[in-house]
Amino acid sequence: MFTAMVEYTFKPESLEEACKLWEEHVLELAKKQKGFIRLQFYTKPDGKALAMGTWERKEDAMAFMATGVFKDLLAKLMLQTAEPPKHQTWDLKYFAD
Repeated sequence: MFTAMVEYTFKPESLEEACKLWEEHVLELAKKQKGFIRLQFYTKPDGKALAMGTWERKEDAMAFMATGVFKDLLAKLMLQTAEPPKHQTWDLKYFAD
């Protein structure tokens, strides 16, 4: 499995609006993509948010990112963000349910 993370810093007063935009423009599209396993979105009251997407393979995650979904999202979120998002990728080492 492969996990990609994006850390967002939204203006606290815009957090709910930003979350709704993220849900509409990322979550719904991701669920339809090949290799999709799960997508999680965490928030803090100070405007910080962390999106974690897990895919079967790195290639599946990269194909999703290549759709331009984040470029489109950033254009819509310009008024809500306090700083540019930070992208990270991780390989899963251990997992337990």
